[in-house]
Amino acid sequence: MVNNKNKLIIDWLKTYSPFSQMLISFNALNAQFKNNQISLNTVSRDEVIKAYTNGDYMKEYQFAIALYLPYDNNGNSKVNIDKMIDIEKFILWVREQNLKRNFPFETAFYMEPATNLPQLASLENHLAKYLIQFKVKYLDDFTSVTNNEIYTGGI
Repeated sequence: MVNNKNKLIIDWLKTYSPFSQMLISFNALNAQFKNNQISLNTVSRDEVIKAYTNGDYMKEYQFAIALYLPYDNNGNSKVNIDKMIDIEKFILWVREQNLKRNFPFETAFYMEPATNLPQLASLENHLAKYLIQFKVKYLDDFTSVTNNEIYTGGI
């Protein structure tokens, strides 16, 4: 069983160099945020994708990262473009970690963003809230499932 997935994901996010010194909260409200802060927000409970005869389960967990970043209300400014590029770099980093098999917790075997670009969720006082949803697939109560069995059903 994966204990405290959210803490493990927060610790993993801090391994991304630009996030290492940022405050990362869990399921926090907008009113608490200032520039350059992050919230890990739950999206859905763990969903069983596949059950194995030995009692193990392949599960998928979905979560969102809310990034609170500076925003220039003057339209097509360099600030807004640079922040979008920074977010795209983070999404690419997550994809690279998937290829390197560097996951937030030991029994995870697949993780990716649910979309290619972040959603601009809100703007307030020169602060933009960008949302990026992710899904991570992992084995729960892992005892005897082999890697070959994991991938036979596809991802």
